[in-house]
Amino acid sequence: MGSRNPATWAKREREQALKERRDRKREKKSAVAAAKVAAAEGGAPPDSGEPETNGAQTNGGDANGGDANGADAPDAQ
Repeated sequence: MGSRNPATWAKREREQALKERRDRKREKKSAVAAAKVAAAEGGAPPDSGEPETNGAQTNGGDANGGDANGADAPDAQ
């Protein structure tokens, strides 16, 4: 006979969720790899899924080298 212990059911549900997450991650990786191969064969750049920044810095500064708070000169101390 099978066990009816609630902890057993919870463990099984956790393991099943983990397996599904791993499967989704594996599918996503294979899709990205296939897209890279297709892009290499077709000559089109692969789509990374991230928006283009057009040279803007990631720390909030603008593309002209300005400071994040709007000052164009370096801070003098």
